[in-house]
Amino acid sequence: MTTTASAFPERPATALRRGLELTKWYVDVVAEDGRGAIAYWAELAWHGVRGRAGSYLTFGPGEPTIERTVLDPGGPPLWADQSLDWSMSSLHLRARMLRHLPGAAVRLLGDDTGTLDWNCVAPTGTACLDVGGRRFEGLGYAECLRMNVPPWRLPIDAVRWGRALIGNRSFVWIQWSGAQPMDLLLVDGHAVPGRIHADGLDLASGERLVLDPPHVIRRGALGEVVRPIRVLWPLLPQVLQDAREEKWLARAHLHSLDGHRHSAWAIHELVTLRR
Repeated sequence: MTTTASAFPERPATALRRGLELTKWYVDVVAEDGRGAIAYWAELAWHGVRGRAGSYLTFGPGEPTIERTVLDPGGPPLWADQSLDWSMSSLHLRARMLRHLPGAAVRLLGDDTGTLDWNCVAPTGTACLDVGGRRFEGLGYAECLRMNVPPWRLPIDAVRWGRALIGNRSFVWIQWSGAQPMDLLLVDGHAVPGRIHADGLDLASGERLVLDPPHVIRRGALGEVVRPIRVLWPLLPQVLQDAREEKWLARAHLHSLDGHRHSAWAIHELVTLRR
């Protein structure tokens, strides 16, 4: 597994393989009161056919999750000079973000099966997302995933992912379980040792991140609740039909070495591919 701070280069639009290639952008922002929004952009090339989808969801404690999806949403987010700018006119969406910390690019998988590259573009930043006639402002996060291995062939039974943005600190984690287990923990954009579990993080430095009982953002079969997948993959293999996603919003509490506790919002999720 290799790590670099550079972004992945864009592939030419004419480059189309016979296999599967997926690029997925994820951008989020959560305001101080817990109201937030997540936006996705995905491009899938499969057996000579290419399609794009975009979606957003809004959420918050005490309010229902609202989600919309469109096909052909235009281009992906633009990233330059430490800032992200993105518009999807068909969804009446505009996202802007100014990065506070350097990002990190990691090859999570690279073997005969294919490659899976994850780019934590903005571990934390000042973000504004206008969508559905509402504005969400606060700390935000952005990442880009690229893969050419079919998800149903990944050596993974479950994926745990999360991000907690506390003051000027960023905590991002990925945990794979299955045939090829992996724990990856980024603090302020740098890989550090530590333990990832369902209720938070235990860092080797002695710091602890504790997650409160969560508010459910969405829960259900992956092909049903993740709308870009539902739109782009109408004929899902059985393993994806059976997969489930649980995505949550929770208060995160950082217990620092000086004995102080700092709190903010975290988004985390569990995707179960095989049970």
